[in-house]
Amino acid sequence: MGVKRMILFECVLFSLFCNFLVTDGSAGDISSEQQICSQKCDARNCTGGYKKKEFFKNQKWYEGVIGWSCLDDCKYNCMWKTIEAFHKVPSTVFTPYFNL
Repeated sequence: MGVKRMILFECVLFSLFCNFLVTDGSAGDISSEQQICSQKCDARNCTGGYKKKEFFKNQKWYEGVIGWSCLDDCKYNCMWKTIEAFHKVPSTVFTPYFNL
């Protein structure tokens, strides 16, 4: 491998490595709206044996098959509230991404 190719290869690897270091999460996931909503929903609907039993009792069968949890349900529902909140801000020109 030539010197130029080796330098190019090292630069690409370095760029990929740096990208992983600075990526903490998506704009939607790390927004305060999403964080607060998910925490409140978890405390209200998922914490405690009785609440979890109610969630799993009312859960659709296919959600159980894929391992959908109460917290996953909170995050999903809060995602839509967060998107709505982002769109209410006049300066927001994008819909945030979520990794949930």
